[in-house]
Amino acid sequence: MTPTSRTPLELIDEALYHFEAAQAYAQRDITDPMTLDAISLRLAAGIEAFGALPPRLRDEAAQGEWHLLRGMRNRIAHGYLQVDPTIVSATVQRDVPALVATLRSLHQRLSSN
Repeated sequence: MTPTSRTPLELIDEALYHFEAAQAYAQRDITDPMTLDAISLRLAAGIEAFGALPPRLRDEAAQGEWHLLRGMRNRIAHGYLQVDPTIVSATVQRDVPALVATLRSLHQRLSSN
């Protein structure tokens, strides 16, 4: 990840925007290639914004799972033909809601400082 001039709050907002869009798209038929593309793009963009957070905040929010998030982003970005719709669906249904909740909590905490 490259350094950014965006604040942690801006990065959290961006990550939330993409993760919430991925959740909305996941309500559609994930076997449709366009839906899978849309979800994958939003996941990759959300993870990219998340990864630009200062490492201390990123690691706290990732709860020790940053390497898995980065791996998902890399799989989408560099090995797209091998993206498994089942894994993408499970990620959006099982993992993204907890990450969104953690990011909202972190956003609230940083906003009150």
